[in-house]
Amino acid sequence: MTEQANLDTARAFIERWGKGTWADLRGAYQEFIADDCVYQNSGLPVVRGKAEILGLIDGLAAAQPVGAIIATVRTIEAVGDLVFSERSDRHLDAEGNHAYTVELLGVMKFRDGRITEWREYFDPRPMLEATT
Repeated sequence: MTEQANLDTARAFIERWGKGTWADLRGAYQEFIADDCVYQNSGLPVVRGKAEILGLIDGLAAAQPVGAIIATVRTIEAVGDLVFSERSDRHLDAEGNHAYTVELLGVMKFRDGRITEWREYFDPRPMLEATT
């Protein structure tokens, strides 16, 4: 795929998180993540495969009910099969109330329109404090 196609796909994925329901958020992960994706968040274990990634987000949602993630994208750029995004992700609970916010840099690698590698660099303390 082209850099522009990868960029457009990353934007669509990120925008879908903010639709407002857990089903929308989880559906975005199901749609855009490759079955063999490797997902890494700062300070957390590496998660391998779509099933494990969905299990991770399901576990986070069980600890802190999630309604949406409103991402404010400061910068997003594509270089080859990589898309880099500097974002502020505001996590809302199931009722639409603010749960926590993380400031981060994300790197997604694409193959055939799906995310095959995804790394997020951020301070995990706000998320861990809200979900433990």
